[in-house]
Amino acid sequence: MLFRKDINGLRAMAIIAVLLFHFDANLLPGGFTGVDVFFVISGYLMTTIIFNGIEQNRFTLSGFYSSRAKRILPPLAILCISLLIFGWINFSASDYRDLAKHAASSIAFVSNFIYANETGYFTASATEKWLLHTWSLSLEWQFYMLYPLLILGLKKRFSVDAIKLWLVSLTLASFMFGLYMSSHLPEKAFFHLPFRAWELLFGGLLFLYPLKLSPQLSKPVEVSGMVMILLSYLFISSNNAWPSYLTLLPVFGASMIIIANRQESLFTNNLIMQKLGNSSYSIYLWHWPVCIYLYQMGYMQNSGVVLMGVLASLILGWLSYKLIEQGKITRYLPTQLLTPKWLFTITLVAGITIYQLHGITSEIRPYSTTAQAKFLEEYEHFPLQGAYLDQCNAYHSLKSTGEAKIAASCNHSDGGTGGVMLWGDSHAQALSLGLRETLPDTINFYQVASSGCKPSLKQSDDQSSLAQACNTSNQIALETISRIKPDIVIIAQANHHEDTNWEQIEAKLAQLGAKETVLIGPVPQWRPSLPYVIAERHWQEKGQYITDQALDNSILISDDKLDIQTQDEDITFISLVDSLCIDKEMTCLAKTDKQQLLVFDYGHLTQAGSRLIAKQVIVPQLIKRLSAKPGYTFEELAKAAPQQTHIERYSK
Repeated sequence: MLFRKDINGLRAMAIIAVLLFHFDANLLPGGFTGVDVFFVISGYLMTTIIFNGIEQNRFTLSGFYSSRAKRILPPLAILCISLLIFGWINFSASDYRDLAKHAASSIAFVSNFIYANETGYFTASATEKWLLHTWSLSLEWQFYMLYPLLILGLKKRFSVDAIKLWLVSLTLASFMFGLYMSSHLPEKAFFHLPFRAWELLFGGLLFLYPLKLSPQLSKPVEVSGMVMILLSYLFISSNNAWPSYLTLLPVFGASMIIIANRQESLFTNNLIMQKLGNSSYSIYLWHWPVCIYLYQMGYMQNSGVVLMGVLASLILGWLSYKLIEQGKITRYLPTQLLTPKWLFTITLVAGITIYQLHGITSEIRPYSTTAQAKFLEEYEHFPLQGAYLDQCNAYHSLKSTGEAKIAASCNHSDGGTGGVMLWGDSHAQALSLGLRETLPDTINFYQVASSGCKPSLKQSDDQSSLAQACNTSNQIALETISRIKPDIVIIAQANHHEDTNWEQIEAKLAQLGAKETVLIGPVPQWRPSLPYVIAERHWQEKGQYITDQALDNSILISDDKLDIQTQDEDITFISLVDSLCIDKEMTCLAKTDKQQLLVFDYGHLTQAGSRLIAKQVIVPQLIKRLSAKPGYTFEELAKAAPQQTHIERYSK
């Protein structure tokens, strides 16, 4: 098979996009679609190898699998072993156990199944998974295992033309199933082969139904393909269901470049793109752990350090390509230890053993027995004990029962109309306990808050299960407000408050009968998690405030914008940043006066944090800001508010 420089350059386009997306999604919001480009390339190349081998009567399953293993296994195994060594020194037992499980599942090429049940690819917890990116390798390997078996099985009964039609049918079926699953079980649709196979099969169809273009036509086709890929990088984002109809954009774009077959293209056939294409696999392997390390150290907001991270990924990828992929490391280490068989065995056995030993809490792993490690263990398994009222969470209900709904107790009461209604996402849920405990029993309290669901007046056209749960949650919230006509609607969400037209929402709620709408600004958030920040960099500090580069600066910027946006509106805005941070710098409240953490992860309140914010920030400011308005009486509410709070002394 002739080396295709255009495909090698296409690999470079894909790895550049993935790198930029992971290091800063604002640079290329759709950079993750570079993985879809890789899928098309893999499907094309594998189909070429299989059908050419069959035609020349030299294709064997053992030879095919062996060549794939020699290409894929050694660099992946070295990465996994390196991370296990790093984790031995630096990780708590829970973190090390999880890393071991992920290393074993990665080398066994089943990590996509693990991650489909653990996390979403775009969720905050994704930045705690050191091997999350191996999901795509697992999916491709599963394709490599099944695809030749399928073709050989079909060959026994059908002609080549019939096999082609079978593959066309499977491509269409996989595409349609993928669309359906994206709207019902999005994590499974994203991570599982049956719903992504069409992308690889589509690449195969490019070989089976070749188009030979004239030189005059090949260049505009190539340029069109590049434009389609660039559009997917720039205008698709993690907010879109994936896979979806939009996935056709990078798939068609990559296909057009392959069809154009321009070996002398200045864009794909230049020194930089060819070097990047050669080492793209190893760069892909190493860039994500570098990303995670910078997240853990709190450096992802420092553009200079991020640039160094990108360069480190390129260098590590190049070294892996030269030493591992090209086998030059055998000059320094025994050749036998670097065979795919031995590397696979060592990695798998090590991963399973560490996992079975629950991460090895022992003196032989000194960090695992430290107070910091025990502290992290506590917050990694933080008990909420019903504080969030999951029965009021439509998305939780959808995942648990298959039906988006909430319990009647969340939005019904025998106490008539009025009271306080809480509306929002999981960050609103986090405020629930504090508000319920602080508000007097005589005030009715209602809650409609669902994970990942920002308050909105519009119904989303997105067919994902999350979007449908959010549509239900927001519809229930509006119907509840119309029915109970609350004295106060309290709205809270995780981030991006400035993207919402709050004036429009306030006007709608007033029309439905709400007397007052109160918007709670974002809680200060930490990347990585606050427990990790405390354990690693502030362990000896006993003060309640910490100064750390891991504080998410985008939250502070969002709060500033929100403060300006709501100044001339009827909505009441309460800034938690103003109350919890000093001069909106990198210094914010991290602990209560009893040294309990304010949040148990990146930004979800603990029970102690919820009580503190409700009692010392929200309720006092509600009284202060609303008591002067005509028609409001807050005698009962005022009884719940302290005369002076620790936080108020530090407020602006």
